[in-house]
Amino acid sequence: MLKTFAAPLAVALSLMAGIAPAATVLESDVGDFSNAWKTPTAIAAGVTSVSGTWSGSNDHDILSFGFLPTGKQILTLVFEAMPGFGYSYSAGGQVLFSTSAFRWAWDGIYAAGGGVSFNYNNAGTPIVRTIELGDDFAGQLWLGLYGTNNNPLSYTISSTAWAPAPDLSPAAVPVPASLGLMLTALGGLGALALRRRRTAA
Repeated sequence: MLKTFAAPLAVALSLMAGIAPAATVLESDVGDFSNAWKTPTAIAAGVTSVSGTWSGSNDHDILSFGFLPTGKQILTLVFEAMPGFGYSYSAGGQVLFSTSAFRWAWDGIYAAGGGVSFNYNNAGTPIVRTIELGDDFAGQLWLGLYGTNNNPLSYTISSTAWAPAPDLSPAAVPVPASLGLMLTALGGLGALALRRRRTAA
């Protein structure tokens, strides 16, 4: 009898604990972002962030976003140095953007803050670059991420207009009053079944 109630209870508890993960696009998942300005990697709707790498000199990542909300918003690009390099560490490049398709390589406007440049002395501190889009932004954006230095680095792109990533930390789930009654009833049925088994023996 207890087995009859155990399966539905397990399903109910698992549904209450379920949390959907954030939709992050990783460069490693697609193999490599496009390095051609004519054929950028198109980022689909529903993402909350994009993460990639510059693997070294002349690693260019060209991206397009056709789903962004219209109007004012800020894209934030956070660059971080890769660990494990010594005094000769040198990583960096430039970030360009456009609200229409690129017409040539290195087309567009430079992101606020200028280029990205890491060396041994500042490798422990992330570099942040922003792209501010105005009220007239129509929802389409092209990014040219031009890695030019010798060593690799990683980057993450996010936006104030994208859906925020959910909090994946465990949260207190309110327990319905009926759940307590059901557990009490299951306990009573279990005790009754045990008593009958002992009486029959």
